[in-house]
Amino acid sequence: MPNPSDPSSAFSRPVQLSRLTSAQPHLFEETADTGEMKAAALQLDIPAIRKLRLSARLEPAGKRDWRLRGSVGATVTQECVVTLEPVVTRIDTDFTRLYSAAARPVPDGAELGEDDDIDIEPIPEELDIGAIALEEIALALPLYPRAAGAELPETAVDPDDPGEVKRENPFEALAALKDKLSGNDDT
Repeated sequence: MPNPSDPSSAFSRPVQLSRLTSAQPHLFEETADTGEMKAAALQLDIPAIRKLRLSARLEPAGKRDWRLRGSVGATVTQECVVTLEPVVTRIDTDFTRLYSAAARPVPDGAELGEDDDIDIEPIPEELDIGAIALEEIALALPLYPRAAGAELPETAVDPDDPGEVKRENPFEALAALKDKLSGNDDT
C-alpha cells in the first residue's frame, strides 16, 4: 500500500504544511498523466489505471491542526480471480484525515488499542496528497474482482454443509472393486 510520507510515490503531490497560511483553506485539483498512471498501477500491483483524479481541500482545524477532505476517482483494471480476464472497475471514494500537533506517531509494528484514535495523525513536515489518493484507491479496490458471468467450477460440496467438501468413501470404492472382480457387477 502506498505510504503518504514516501516521496517515491507514483502519484506524488507533496505539500509543505509549514509554507501554508492557516488563515484559509487550500484547494487541490490533480490529475495523473500517463506515466504516473502506469507507475501507480505497478505500485498497486494491478494491470492498469486509465483515469486518476484527486480533488482535495486542506483547511485549518484549530490553531495548529489541519483537516484534509477529498475525493478520489479512478478507473482501474484488475484480473478476474476466476478467469484471469481483465475486469474494469470505477472507484469513487471520499476521505477525511485530521493532522494534529498533539497526536503522537505510532511506532512501526505497534498494535493499537481500542482507545487509540487512528483517525488523527501527527502533522508531517511534508504531506503527499497524491500518495494519500493512491492509498485510498488501494483500500477501495475489490478484493476478488470477477468478470461478468465468471463462475467458480462446481465442486463436490455437501449442500447441508457448504463448508465441508464431500469425499468419496474409500470402503465403498473397495466394495465396488471387490464386486467387479468377483463378477457381481450389476453394470
